[in-house]
This record gives sequence, structure tokens and C-alpha cells, in this order.
Amino acid sequence: MIKVRNISKKYKNRYSLKNINLNIEGIYGLIGPNGAGKTTLMRVIAGLIKVDEGEVLFRNSYDSSIKSLRESIAYLPQDFNIYPRVTIEECLNHIAIVKGLSKSFDRKRKVQEVLEIVNLVEHKYKKIKDLSGGMRKRVGIAQMFLTEPKILIIDEPTNGLDISERFRFRNLIRSISKDRTVIITSHIAEDVEFLCNKIGILKNGEILKEGTSEEIANYAKGMVWEITAKPNEISNILHHYTVLNIEKQPFDNLKLRIFSKSQPKYAKPVEPKLIDGYLSILEGDGVFDVT
Repeated sequence: MIKVRNISKKYKNRYSLKNINLNIEGIYGLIGPNGAGKTTLMRVIAGLIKVDEGEVLFRNSYDSSIKSLRESIAYLPQDFNIYPRVTIEECLNHIAIVKGLSKSFDRKRKVQEVLEIVNLVEHKYKKIKDLSGGMRKRVGIAQMFLTEPKILIIDEPTNGLDISERFRFRNLIRSISKDRTVIITSHIAEDVEFLCNKIGILKNGEILKEGTSEEIANYAKGMVWEITAKPNEISNILHHYTVLNIEKQPFDNLKLRIFSKSQPKYAKPVEPKLIDGYLSILEGDGVFDVT
């Protein structure tokens, strides 16, 4: 358990974080719009930024320097692209030296071990600059495991990845989360719903809500509807309602997922998803106002 208590951080005269309180365990997701303060909060928890007020408690104890926990925390920034002209193996070997693995035999064994964790053994002679975004992120995960971290902090793990890489990478995160606390930020609600057992919604440096994906989804209960329509009816529906999704159906029909505080004509209620609850919390009543 990581407890964030009354964290505030100012840059000049503006709060980037304001009175943040969180209870973090398992795989925890921070979601919010760009500029919400997600990366700043991650860097605070990682011990990379000092705060103006508040504290971070690990296992109910607080160390202001976080020195005793430094080796237990591994942080992966959004863009991991260091040492572009060296191979994956050379990159990991260098990082291992920096992390204190001075004995050549132990270092070689550890590098091989982490390459196997992220399934990069057959690619170890490729240069970093020649890797896809997903492979670079896997190298980033590999370097985290050169030590034995108990807390993994990963900023936007699937940002910039194609669909297949997204699925592979989020499955990798699930596989390495056993017996660890993992904190991720993301603006992709599907990834957070798949990965996280608890979620915090951040906007303008403040936490709006915290809960499970089901609890967050329930904030849109009774406000999500499904309707089948013909293509020539879409324009009128878009004019009156917030349409979240459109799917093609047989016989030239379209299935629409709609946000509305009142039931649209011919629509049936459906169970809300995380994205529905997230939008209703983030935007308030305004998300339903189209006209």
C-alpha cells in the first residue's frame, strides 16, 4: 500500500497538484486529460520531485529522502529512447553498471534474465534507434527489472503504439505485476479498465474521484443508451445527443451508444463502461448538453 497524503506542488504561482490524497495498491491507474498533473504526481511518488506540502507513505512509514526505498522503485517515463546508437544488450549492460551490478558474470546473467522477461532475446543485437515504439517500451521494462523493484511506475505505457503492440504490452504489464504495486497513467480508458483494479481521476491538479472501474462506471448509471438507426437518421441524432460509439449492423443498420440524462425515443438502457463514468465525472452535466 502506498498512501499519498495532502500532496501539493506549485510551479511559480500555479498549483500543478493540489491536496492530493490516494490509497494505491495492486495495479493503480491515473487517468485525466493532458496537463492534469499525472506525470508530475508519478514523479513525486518516484521521489524525483520534492513537494511543497504533504507526504508519501510506503508501508505506513515515511522517509522524506526516500533513500531507503530507492532500489524498490522503478520508473519508466513516457518516452524511453536513451542510447539510440547502441544495441539493446549494450544499453541494458550499461544501465546495469549504473545500478551497481559491477561483476561481469552477474551482470551478464541479469541482462539475459530481463531480456527473457520481455521476450527480446532474439532482438538483443538491434540498435535502440531501429526499434518500434513497443519494443523500446519493452527495453524500458527490462531495465526496470535489473534490480528487484516492488513498485513499478509507468507513464503512458501504451501511448504511440499500434493496436497489436498495445495488446502485447498491456499483457506484459499484467504478467509482471504479481506481488508488486504498479502505477500507470493513461488517457486510454480501455487499457486502464483492462489493467487496473483501482483508478484515480485527475483534472487540473486535483483528484475528482477514486474507485474501481465498476464504481467509476456507475457514475453514468441511467445515462447510457443504445439505439438502432438507419444512416439517414444519424445527422438528427448527432444534433440532439452525445454519441459515444457507432457500430455497423446487418441490413444497413447502425447501433449507436448515446449519453443522455433522459431516455431517447426507441432507445434501451445499457450498462455503463469506465469511459462513460469517466466522461460524466470529468465534464459534469456539460457532457450531455449538445444543443
